[in-house]
Amino acid sequence: MRTPSMQPSLIYRGLIVVPVVSLLMAFSGCGSTPPTTTTTTTKPTTTTVAATFAQLAQSGQVIYAAKCASCHGDNGQGVRAPALWGPNSHLSDLGNAQLLLNYTSSAMPPGSASSLSRQNHIDIVCYLLIQNNAVTGSAPYSEAQLSSIILR
Repeated sequence: MRTPSMQPSLIYRGLIVVPVVSLLMAFSGCGSTPPTTTTTTTKPTTTTVAATFAQLAQSGQVIYAAKCASCHGDNGQGVRAPALWGPNSHLSDLGNAQLLLNYTSSAMPPGSASSLSRQNHIDIVCYLLIQNNAVTGSAPYSEAQLSSIILR
């Protein structure tokens, strides 16, 4: 049987164990402050140039010739449907360019409005606006401004 004086003291054990554990941690990297790394991420910059009314009207003219001219005339004079530009134009009946876009998107061509994309309708409206001198071709297109373009 051991007497209390024969058992290693807890203090003695602590004096050996703590330094050994600390030494092992130092060699393995535990407990040390990890090296800091800085990662810099740069976002590529892209510049989107807004299309002008004239640029959109170029494709609008082609679409108009294919889908609208048979009823509204090659020169917007009206054949089986109202004139869209010129002295007999009925375009002003719609009020503003936003209402024109809304109308053409939902009703033109008659019975098959969904045959044209939204962009096709925008392009046609830009073409009509230029034909009616409602906008300058060099102005950048923005749908947000359509409601302020009054049709005459």
